[in-house]
Amino acid sequence: MTRSANALRRFAGGGAVALSLALTASGLSTVAAQEKPKASPPVLVTSLGQSLDAFQIQLAVRRAGIAYKYDARAGQLLDAAKSRGILIVVLHMGGEERRDALSNQLIELAAPRAKLLVIRDDSDADGKFAGIAKAGNIPLVVIDNVLNLKGPLQELFAGG
Repeated sequence: MTRSANALRRFAGGGAVALSLALTASGLSTVAAQEKPKASPPVLVTSLGQSLDAFQIQLAVRRAGIAYKYDARAGQLLDAAKSRGILIVVLHMGGEERRDALSNQLIELAAPRAKLLVIRDDSDADGKFAGIAKAGNIPLVVIDNVLNLKGPLQELFAGG
């Protein structure tokens, strides 16, 4: 069993919250009309960033016209968390400069499984996060700077 899966099992027993750092995030908060979830410790913080090597290989395979499946370990971790009723929060603090093809694949993998999305205001120039939030009725919090992440986190854990 992988280290991530073992960590998830340890936290799952306590009704953990999985904070999924899909990329990097920041800001002053504005929120969609959806009801925001509440959480309580313990918290598992993990990066869904994948190996650049695997990404480069899947690009080469695709360019070669070969059928393939690019299966990130993140999907298994997220599915295990969701099946155990663990709250998944996706944070993107990297802004537009961290929105490359690999990042977009991870966003598409993780964000629809989340109960809350927290992003830096320049992370959504293409509207991908807003679209995922709307389609899944997921609250979206937008901040202007990672230093302003404190407020949304305190609100998430208030009364939890």
